[in-house]
Amino acid sequence: MKNRRLYYFFICLFIFFIYFIIIDKRSKSISVFQWYWANQEASIKRKICENIPFKCNPTNPHIHSSTLEKQGGIISHRIREKIVSLTSNNKKVVLTYRLERLSHKYYLADRILKDKQDLYKLGVELISVEIDFDSPTSKLSNYIEWLKDLKNLIPKIPLRTTGLTTWIEDDPRKSEELLRSVEEVTFQMYQGTKPIALSKKIIDFINSNKNAQMALYCLDKSLLSLIHQNMEERDAITIGFFTDKYCHNSPD
Repeated sequence: MKNRRLYYFFICLFIFFIYFIIIDKRSKSISVFQWYWANQEASIKRKICENIPFKCNPTNPHIHSSTLEKQGGIISHRIREKIVSLTSNNKKVVLTYRLERLSHKYYLADRILKDKQDLYKLGVELISVEIDFDSPTSKLSNYIEWLKDLKNLIPKIPLRTTGLTTWIEDDPRKSEELLRSVEEVTFQMYQGTKPIALSKKIIDFINSNKNAQMALYCLDKSLLSLIHQNMEERDAITIGFFTDKYCHNSPD
């Protein structure tokens, strides 16, 4: 009788264990980060994870470092104080470089390497470089080659980009080629300050490409829930948030 009870006890324990493994695998993990643009103060930092009703992990901030202007000028933004403030707990950062046209790849590589040295002096690690460029879909091939050239100029520094959902809609094959050429692409789920319609084509593309991530403007809880419900094939996804003074629904 005692052996039988012990047998049933271990059977129940095994079923309980298997159940929680399955539940854990089904629960999607959302990693979140925030962009801090040149004209934004570090004080706008918001506690996104505290307002997301899912398993949520805050990750390293993305800080706007430089802008390459359409006319050919390059603006290097003053980010030292912002970096010190935003990396006080975790000494790691992603630097974002905004391009208004594809140019200056050699100067940009020098700028990135200098920024890396400056961060080292602050005790902060540059874990990745992010390029923000709104390429027309028809010129994605040129953009991919430009990124490959830049990657060769900054060895050992992971390279990522932001992305447009029009690339997915208009040329998914070229979008996949872009994903293969960089660490990851964060696709913007907004146009201006308005969220875009989350089409089946976009959902399927994000689901089938593990280094395709998403970005939201403000803490849009309804869109966030829709993303969470539809990312069935992803056990983890990273979502970037662009927040500013117009985000009335975002927590301080």
